[in-house]
Amino acid sequence: MNSMERRSVMDTNHKGSNLPPEEIKNIQDHRITLLEKNYERLSDKVEASHTKLMEAILDNREDIANVRIEVANVRIEVANVRTEMLGLIWKIPATAIGISICLRFLANVMDKGIHLF
Repeated sequence: MNSMERRSVMDTNHKGSNLPPEEIKNIQDHRITLLEKNYERLSDKVEASHTKLMEAILDNREDIANVRIEVANVRIEVANVRTEMLGLIWKIPATAIGISICLRFLANVMDKGIHLF
């Protein structure tokens, strides 16, 4: 509603009793038309805001789903590392025992004076 429309509406409030019934009806119809236009504008704004909000919610849901997938992948990687570590743990004592056996063998060979090389 522009300033002229506001003035005319305000003027009719003060002069309403002096106007003929037809003019009052025209002013009321004009006010109703202005209210309907304002309602349509507000309705469009609300609908546009709702659409933007729903798009943002869907984007956030996609982001959350992607994060959940990444977390699941990290958990799988951690499980694989644990499996590898368990596979390596038994090799440490076995390697120590193997080195111990080799050193004993070499010590026995050297005591007997046998040259391997």
